[in-house]
Amino acid sequence: MSVSLSAKFPVMADDMFILGDFNNDGSVNAVDATEILQYYADKSTGAGIEWSEEKKKSADIDGDGEILAIDATWVMMYYAYLSVNGKTDNISDFKYYTEIADSMESYNGNIYEDMAVKESYDSATHQLTLSWNAMPNATGYRISVYTDQYYDENGQPFVTSGDVPDCNFTAQLPWELSGEDNYRYRITPYFAESDFKADCGRKYADGSSGTYFLTGERPDNSVKFIVNSAELNPHESYALYDIRYNNEWGGQPTRVNAYGYKTHQDAFYITDNDRQLLEKFIEENFTSDMTNYDRIRYFMEWIHDNIDYATEEQYQEHTMWDGEFVKDVLEVKAGQCLQYNGALAEYLAYLGYDVYMLRMYTEGGLHHYRAELDIDGIVYGMEVGDRGSDNPETDFKWMWDFDTEQPMLLNRPN
Repeated sequence: MSVSLSAKFPVMADDMFILGDFNNDGSVNAVDATEILQYYADKSTGAGIEWSEEKKKSADIDGDGEILAIDATWVMMYYAYLSVNGKTDNISDFKYYTEIADSMESYNGNIYEDMAVKESYDSATHQLTLSWNAMPNATGYRISVYTDQYYDENGQPFVTSGDVPDCNFTAQLPWELSGEDNYRYRITPYFAESDFKADCGRKYADGSSGTYFLTGERPDNSVKFIVNSAELNPHESYALYDIRYNNEWGGQPTRVNAYGYKTHQDAFYITDNDRQLLEKFIEENFTSDMTNYDRIRYFMEWIHDNIDYATEEQYQEHTMWDGEFVKDVLEVKAGQCLQYNGALAEYLAYLGYDVYMLRMYTEGGLHHYRAELDIDGIVYGMEVGDRGSDNPETDFKWMWDFDTEQPMLLNRPN
């Protein structure tokens, strides 16, 4: 159920005020914030009207006995929260849970050590049980357990998941684990009150390299399995970081827009036309048994094998700097490093992976672009070039993926 921008509440006759409703009109909105701020300003100069105790209590959001600018700020934050259909129906709860969220965001411990996840497996019932230490402020945990015993009709590994209030979870696996099967889990602490829910600073324990209980040992999960069991969040834009060693920010990784100016926004966006071209490519080239890993590899191979290095005339004719990289690659079938890797980044963002572009120099000092992928906090280098730069004599092919050896953005900003 959506909530109106001003969140109408009945005026409580018993209490004589509603917290945040300074003008007592039954709504908590920007007008109240403005009037609270004006009261604070007038009071600071000795001017203004002396309001009743009930009216002043309605403005004392943090309950410290004073009406200050921070109280108006809380009202504005709550009003903004309501504008996106927030479901907590009073400002007191909103403040409480917001402060918990801030506390969780500032957590800087080692979640792997603090949670100390223990794994046990019952081969008779095919059940994998996880238990762990409680995290501060957490009221529950979201768990997902993956196995590559088989892939579903969409080419993704088996997954079972759920929310639990306590520090244990039992996953029913499709059949008995063997020494050749991979499994991994993700445990995300969260707090919740009704529909007001947030995770603990987007931090989770990830069982990417646990052990088997049948054989006593287990190899690390393959990159393919990690890619196929990554948490996906399809999005329409992605960032660009300038990491050139002589950039104007002292060579520090800096988020920039498409024109190289410092920004907090994403630099590139997937247009409707690019999305349609991607979906047409998917329909014409992919089969149902292909996993996401298979499809990413196929797309990179296709780019490498089917595009030519764009001439300056082509670059100008098709305005290849405009951000429609999928169009350049799939329709024009020409481009340069920005277009090749931009098209790859758009496809990864379309799928839901955490991807970004790098503006950099090669070892020879040439201006260059490429992509990087972040899966569960591990950064993978991604790059695709055209076949004209291959060297058959040395078996060099300008394409590599999921490379963890030399990620370029070593200190990635949040």
